[in-house]
Amino acid sequence: RSTDKKNWENKNAVAATGNSSVPVSYTTTDEVSSIKGNLYYRLIQFDLNGDSYTSKVVQLDLNNNIKPTINIYPNPTTTHLYVEGLNEGASVYNVLGTRLLEIKDNNTIIDVSAFPKGIYFIKSGNEIKRFIIE
Repeated sequence: RSTDKKNWENKNAVAATGNSSVPVSYTTTDEVSSIKGNLYYRLIQFDLNGDSYTSKVVQLDLNNNIKPTINIYPNPTTTHLYVEGLNEGASVYNVLGTRLLEIKDNNTIIDVSAFPKGIYFIKSGNEIKRFIIE
């Protein structure tokens, strides 16, 4: 990450799973609660043969004091998911981007027992939360 797009700080390294014939997702987190202003991120991928690829720079504007509003629990879940803090409606999506469910109430309980095990997303406005069904 960087605060000026000139001086870069290595934050997290995620080990690759190796060769794969299917897409593989990687995640990491970065604590930014004490930072004000803009942060810039880029990813650097290193191939097994030593080649590297640097992604486009992405800006995170911390001046807007945007705080997450959606709270979901338990996560992971098996039967029900509690959703709190919606300022507007929300939708539940699977990993393929298919909308599975519309949520209209602010605080609600979703019965997910009929959904297959996997990763799902709740999107409300510009906020997206991931949850897992085991």
